[in-house]
Amino acid sequence: EEVPHVMTDAVIPAEATANNVRVTLLDTSAHPTRHEELMSKLHKADSIIAVYDCNRRETFDGLAERWLPLVQDHFPGKPVVVVCTKSDAAETTSIVAQQEHERLKVLLSTFRFVLACCRCSAKTLVNVDQVFYHGELVISYPLA
Repeated sequence: EEVPHVMTDAVIPAEATANNVRVTLLDTSAHPTRHEELMSKLHKADSIIAVYDCNRRETFDGLAERWLPLVQDHFPGKPVVVVCTKSDAAETTSIVAQQEHERLKVLLSTFRFVLACCRCSAKTLVNVDQVFYHGELVISYPLA
């Protein structure tokens, strides 16, 4: 089944969230022609969920080399949750897991505004709720 590259903006009502706060989800395209829209949505966001594909190392590298520096330079202090997507299809060997763990440690020590990391699968719905919970949590209970 084909999944859209950018989801439609959505609102989760306060009564449906763990901390009883209204959550607005804004998705963006990474395409260079959509840069102004991306910057506008990042400006409006209270927190940012930055995702990478478990099976494509270049998407993780893109976080470290492009996306997190962009947040650091233009939106200092804005909390970020890093999410590994497609965990249902990820390699699960201990060597691969250790390598990912080491890369995340470097990412967390370099970008202190990354306040949480998690894995999820939209296909199997594993931990999808946790992704949004963490996005909400970093706003409701900020680390000073």
